[in-house]
Amino acid sequence: MSRSPSTPDPDDGSAADEKMALFCRSCGHRSSLDGDWLVREGSDGYRIVCPDCGTVIVDQPVFGALA
Repeated sequence: MSRSPSTPDPDDGSAADEKMALFCRSCGHRSSLDGDWLVREGSDGYRIVCPDCGTVIVDQPVFGALA
């Protein structure tokens, strides 16, 4: 079975890399999840920020313990 040039080889890791990438909708910056994104932590949660334009990519609150 032959592969077309546009089909990623599952053994080369590129498919996994694509799934782990974040994209900035404002400026188009792209990097892996553990790439050059800025992580801002606070008492209310954390934010992942684009290093190029400062857009918040992820805004994740931290929830208190359930009573």
